[in-house]
Amino acid sequence: MSTAERASGKSPRAMQPLKTQNQITISNKAFVYTELQISLPFDQAPWRELNIQLMKQPGLRNKTWLAGVKNLSLGGFYEFDSIENAKRFVTGYFPTETAGLNVAYTTRIFDASPVKEASLQMHSPFFG
Repeated sequence: MSTAERASGKSPRAMQPLKTQNQITISNKAFVYTELQISLPFDQAPWRELNIQLMKQPGLRNKTWLAGVKNLSLGGFYEFDSIENAKRFVTGYFPTETAGLNVAYTTRIFDASPVKEASLQMHSPFFG
């Protein structure tokens, strides 16, 4: 970090100019949010076994596990390479996963394309 950056109190990343809409390459990736209607401490969840199956899902780039603070619900935030693969996951694999746990669930698919510029401005790790 330069002396000027230290004096300003801003990190080098924060000082970088924002990209304009014309400079952004739009991708077709998608995000999926899931939540299981279950109350289970995360250390008791079968996440190790589920991760093995999740890594086999077409187009899945990554998953961030979520654990409810007070209700102990389980869920996740997933990144897929396309909306089509996200839809296949939500309608194909995920219902069978939750059926095996005998729980109700919520899923939502989000298009990453229209939110890219706003997410870059907020330094989202998903748009680097």
